[in-house]
Amino acid sequence: MRLYLKYIFALFFSFIWLSISIYLSLPWINEISSYVGKIISWSLVIGISLIPGVALSFIGISLYLDKRPKFISKEKLPPISILIAAYNEESCIYDTLKSIYDQRYPSQFEVIVINDGSKDRTAEFVKSFKKNNSSDNLILIDNVENKGKALVLNQGLEQVKYDLVISIDADSTLHKRALERIVSTMVESDEDYAAVAGTIICKNYNESFMARLQYWDYLIGISSVKRIQSMYQGALVAQGAFSIYKTEILREIGGWPNKIGEDIVLTWAILDKDHKVGHSENAFCFTNVPESYIDFFKQRKRWSRGLIEAFYSHPKLLFKRRKSTFFVWYNLLFPFIDFVFLFGFFPGVLLAIFFKFYLIAGIVTLLQIPLAILFNLTIYMIQKDSLKKEGLNIPNGMWLTSLVYIMFYQLIMTPATLDGYYSEILQKKKSWDDV
Repeated sequence: MRLYLKYIFALFFSFIWLSISIYLSLPWINEISSYVGKIISWSLVIGISLIPGVALSFIGISLYLDKRPKFISKEKLPPISILIAAYNEESCIYDTLKSIYDQRYPSQFEVIVINDGSKDRTAEFVKSFKKNNSSDNLILIDNVENKGKALVLNQGLEQVKYDLVISIDADSTLHKRALERIVSTMVESDEDYAAVAGTIICKNYNESFMARLQYWDYLIGISSVKRIQSMYQGALVAQGAFSIYKTEILREIGGWPNKIGEDIVLTWAILDKDHKVGHSENAFCFTNVPESYIDFFKQRKRWSRGLIEAFYSHPKLLFKRRKSTFFVWYNLLFPFIDFVFLFGFFPGVLLAIFFKFYLIAGIVTLLQIPLAILFNLTIYMIQKDSLKKEGLNIPNGMWLTSLVYIMFYQLIMTPATLDGYYSEILQKKKSWDDV
């Protein structure tokens, strides 16, 4: 089925779902209206059921229609440059470099590590790796003062000599052949991508319950959304942890912007220039995730502020005539959806459980349960197959956290996202330590 037919079919399916949901919701809306009025009742139902239902149905049917192209790595791939911004990464930078040089990439490559004024021995570890491995193609830019991730990445970009450049976080490690996979997606696709996002997997899932929850978020939530966004030629985030870009286009748009969410704002700048952004579902990169709720809160707050920064920087994306515009509008509704969820749906569930008052937990809300189960099961099977093809497996003993992820993850995450959205909307002061 051609792409535009898949898109139309997914929209049609979502419209049917929405129509049925509205029809079934009318008595529910009228009942809520008798307590809080029509405006609030419609807002609650739209935020709790209608918008999430449309999004889930669109993504779910798209997953079933999606047929990933099979990219076979060529014997000769183009040369690449790899940028690593590092700040106080002495505990992991050696492993990151080793995972790159263990790739056996079938062409020339250069690795540029930009030490961002680290207070530890990050620079010494890079020099030690270069000496011990005779890595003449490893370049260290050693800054004395801390400049920030975006600025040092741009500093490295100035020295890049190849047409393709990959960014990797200093605490991330690549799975075998990850470079081949992501470069093959970039150069073999008929879509003429300007950037391609790799697939991020949680590396430290055994360290805490919070980390295990994020394992499922990266595997099921984040990856599935990128997969479908790229299906419609516009993944909204080519994350800094592992993505590839055309060097010429990066330089054309001025490189990484000096923002909290530099990677999402960069991606939107690429899309704003009418370029396409893809996703390589079998180019795996393992990264450390926050192990405590406090650190998780700060990270998701940063990501949420980055989304608002992207809207401020590139509002025209809302009006682009392209398939991925659907996802841009959905992202615009995130602050509203999260607000209604935290202050409408969650209290409604508590009222239903403890006081048997079912005003908010209505029938249309229940309709989302089978849709959510079907969606999560579908992406689980897809991701499990992708991992298996690369010799990876989903860890044992993760079922409890998978259930907690499905049932409660949004509740755990929403306070952080709301804080981020409204901190950026109100233009509150930014500090890496408290955002």
